[in-house]
Amino acid sequence: PKPEPGHLPADAQSFGDFVDLAFSLDPHDNRVRLHVIKDQDEVVNKDLNILLNPKTLLLKSGVKR
Repeated sequence: PKPEPGHLPADAQSFGDFVDLAFSLDPHDNRVRLHVIKDQDEVVNKDLNILLNPKTLLLKSGVKR
């Protein structure tokens, strides 16, 4: 299940204070879209406009939604 906006996923809540940077991976056609969930002490949900190719593990930036 997706976490509520402004929260880490339920499994990560207990150790969230020890995490500085957290990403979520969102399947998007044949690639995976990266989102920042937590950056330092701020919990955010920010789309990075970056796709991960799961076969090559290469990142492609500047991608429109």
